[in-house]
Amino acid sequence: MQPLIRAAVFIAVAGTLFACSPKAEPEAEPEAVAETAPAPEADPAANDNMMEACVITMTEPEPIRVTTYWDAASRMNQSDSPSSARSVYWASAEEKASFTRGSSAGQLNIRCTSRSSPRISLSISAHTSTEQEVPLGAGEYPIVGNAQGALQPGQFLASSVLFDQYRIDPTGGTLTIDRFDMDGVRGSFRIEGTEAGANGGDVRLEGTFDIPCRGGPTEGACESSRSLSR
Repeated sequence: MQPLIRAAVFIAVAGTLFACSPKAEPEAEPEAVAETAPAPEADPAANDNMMEACVITMTEPEPIRVTTYWDAASRMNQSDSPSSARSVYWASAEEKASFTRGSSAGQLNIRCTSRSSPRISLSISAHTSTEQEVPLGAGEYPIVGNAQGALQPGQFLASSVLFDQYRIDPTGGTLTIDRFDMDGVRGSFRIEGTEAGANGGDVRLEGTFDIPCRGGPTEGACESSRSLSR
């Protein structure tokens, strides 16, 4: 009998040990790698230093609209500002004395640039005019492109325009100035042109601008103390 008892005890103990043994943990599945979305471009309108300067719309060959901004923080180096305006009227006597022949100030130069999509680079300038042809005040002026030959007094030149994926050669248009004083310049423009290239189609742009004069380079005589708010 003892052998039978010992065998029964052995089986019972073995069963108990087997029942208490921890189950093997299943292998952990590898964690999925989360895709990193590209960081969105900063919205210029969210920056307190930025002020809406130009609103430009392409109507042909497709509708595209873009807003550009004037940067108060970069007014002492206007080349850093997305959009700007310059005029010889805004220069102090000392600044005028330092101008060289062909100075980029001229009677009026308007630049509308956007560094975010859709991108745009547009400049309209009357650098051959005098104050008789482009006086300080409201007025309407013809816009011409490089293909029209030498810029005549009273005309504004629109050089090659970059707008989104288009490179545009302007052929004509009109600049309308509603306000041009020692505070800044405001108005609108219409530009017709053709897309650069052998098979370039017709392009039409319309835009508005409102850009202040606030004491940047060649702006020593402007009303630079006014508030940014309109």
